[in-house]
Amino acid sequence: MTAIEAVNLTKIFSHQSGWTSLFARSPARRTVAVDQLSLQVEGGTIFGVLGPNGAGKTTFIKMICSLLLPTSGEARVFGHDVVRESALVRKAVGLVTSDERSFYWRLTGRQNMEFFASVYDLNMHLMRRRIEEVVEMLDLKEYIDRRFNEYSTGIKQKMAIARGLLSAPRLLVMDEPTKGLDPLARHSFLALMRDRIISTMKCTIIFCTNIPSEAEQVCDRIAIINHGRIIYSGTPEETDSATGRHCTYRIVVRGIEGPELSRLEGIPGVEACTCQHLKHGEYELALKLDASKPALSDALKFLGRDGCEIVKCARETADFDEMVRDLMHASREGPVRG
Repeated sequence: MTAIEAVNLTKIFSHQSGWTSLFARSPARRTVAVDQLSLQVEGGTIFGVLGPNGAGKTTFIKMICSLLLPTSGEARVFGHDVVRESALVRKAVGLVTSDERSFYWRLTGRQNMEFFASVYDLNMHLMRRRIEEVVEMLDLKEYIDRRFNEYSTGIKQKMAIARGLLSAPRLLVMDEPTKGLDPLARHSFLALMRDRIISTMKCTIIFCTNIPSEAEQVCDRIAIINHGRIIYSGTPEETDSATGRHCTYRIVVRGIEGPELSRLEGIPGVEACTCQHLKHGEYELALKLDASKPALSDALKFLGRDGCEIVKCARETADFDEMVRDLMHASREGPVRG
């Protein structure tokens, strides 16, 4: 079943320049935060939304959660229109943010959970059962009866997740949930999300982040947003081919002299060639190639002449963060699709 379907979703904010604009007739400044965004998220998957600060990620998820009206376009969550059926959408969604100010700091974690459970209109029996379930799932027994202002940043973030899970949502939306966490706490959070939340809740998850490696670890599919538009949509594994810029091959050859190998850089499409001497007559090459040209075939033909033996040829897996940066760079010239 389709969890989310957005078609040409757009949000434009209008800004007045100050109190003097009340008396002037100059038009308000317009900012396009989300620009004709279309995507589809299948139920039961973890869908990552990546992009730099100011890309439009938070604006997009606020519209999906029926917290912000779109300027144009439409979106549905489990078949419910986010504008016309906003109450049904909000009932199906649990939202996790990194904003700890939305909690009551003088109350204990349990008192906070009871308050938010009452907002979800859970009866007393169901409220207590749900609180115990999420406390057990997130290992919060040691902290749940302490005041919120005594918590570390990591425990506060766990409490935000617990709040989002109280209503047993069909769609869990996480907006930069690791923001402010140190590397160890971030690693623990991602492990918790992957090993407990996903396996226990069986819900659809939107994971919004500006750290590509986080999405690579936990997401089934991703969309990269820049300037309010999707520049890539697909699996994390497919980003390598979607960049379409360059790739690197490791080639081990035998029976050719080192000086001859330097001539590889003269082949069209070979951007760089580094050579490491392994033993007598055997070298390992790292060829950086322009993926839009048949450079690998031409390089192998060059190496195969005069009795040279090609021992090994393998494509090197690119760093995921680097591939995302490549996609951002390519988006200046136009959208990239997976």
